[in-house]
Amino acid sequence: MTIHSLHDDPEARKPWYKHFWLWFVLTPPIVSVFVGTSLVYTAFTHTDSLVIDDRIDVGRATHQKHERERLAGELGIAGDLVLEEGHRVLLQLEYGSADAEPDGLWLRLIHPTLETRDLELDLQPAGGGRYLAKWPTAGEPLGRRYIQVEPKDRSWRLVGELRWGEDEMRLEPRTPIFATRTS
Repeated sequence: MTIHSLHDDPEARKPWYKHFWLWFVLTPPIVSVFVGTSLVYTAFTHTDSLVIDDRIDVGRATHQKHERERLAGELGIAGDLVLEEGHRVLLQLEYGSADAEPDGLWLRLIHPTLETRDLELDLQPAGGGRYLAKWPTAGEPLGRRYIQVEPKDRSWRLVGELRWGEDEMRLEPRTPIFATRTS
C-alpha cells in the first residue's frame, strides 16, 4: 500500500492561476466591477435633460399649469404652422379679439427625449397675422417634436405635437381634461 502525497498529483502541482475553479469563481465579481464602473461613468456623463413646460410642485406631486393656454383660448388665438425643411417656417395666426399682433414669436421644436436636438426659432411678423423664420442649417430629419408658440412676453402659448413625416399642422389652445377650479 502506498501513500499518495499532494506533491505526486500533477493537478496539485499547477500554479494557483492555472486552476479552473479559481477563475470560475472569480470571473463574475471581476466582470461586475467593470460593468458597474462603466454604468456609473455613463450615468454621470450623460445626465437627463430637464422638462420644458409650465409645471409646479405641490407636496410630492407635480401639476401642470394651463394659464397661458387658457389665455390663448380666451383671446381666440389659433394658427396654422407650415415647415419647409431647409427653407423657412410660416405661421399664420388668427385672433378672435381685436388685440394687436405681437412684435415677434418664439417657436420651439422640442425633441421628446434629447435636449440637444431642440430647436428655437425667432418668428418675425410679415403682416396680416403671418410670421416667418428662416430654417436653420440643414441637418438630420425633423422627426417627432412637441411644438410651442408664444409671444416674446410669454403671456399666452399654443402647443401641439408634430408627428414623423408631417410638415403642416393646426395649433390651437390646449384645454386640460380635468380643469382645476380657482376661487
